[in-house]
Amino acid sequence: FPSTTLVRSAEAVLLAHGYSRGCDHVIISEGVNPNYREIIKTYCHGQKIQLEEIPLTSDGATDIEKLKSTISSLTCGVVIQHPNFYGNLEDVFELEKIIHSTKALFIVSVDPISLGILAPPGSYNADIATGEGQVFGNSLSFGGPYLGIFSVKKGLVRKMPGRLIGETVDSKG
Repeated sequence: FPSTTLVRSAEAVLLAHGYSRGCDHVIISEGVNPNYREIIKTYCHGQKIQLEEIPLTSDGATDIEKLKSTISSLTCGVVIQHPNFYGNLEDVFELEKIIHSTKALFIVSVDPISLGILAPPGSYNADIATGEGQVFGNSLSFGGPYLGIFSVKKGLVRKMPGRLIGETVDSKG
């Protein structure tokens, strides 16, 4: 059974696809963990979503020029990992401009420990952020296996997979 983080990344892609209504193209950087990419490919195949991988440059970051030539108005989301699987930092501010210029959703997988030093996903306008919370010290024998993190911008909250629990009031009080 895949860990919760693997599934969260795939669910983020499905959320972007469902939100876009009609777009069926997703771009993923080769800097994303290979295990995440495999699960995302599996989910996309079942939903008939076209998944396209963007290579890394010689410095180990996502090829921005290739992204510019690949992204289109039919792209519903772009998945980046920051820092990426190889430990390199992505130019998330530049990536955000390119991704949002086509109205695609910016999906980022983060290492929460890195956020003590690096800018958080909200500061570079990511639409969806996923990550693995087990790194905060919850041992696997303490109920594990892992703790997947899934966050979205406020406008996407109602599109999230059904895991939100809370109390609210409807329009009639």
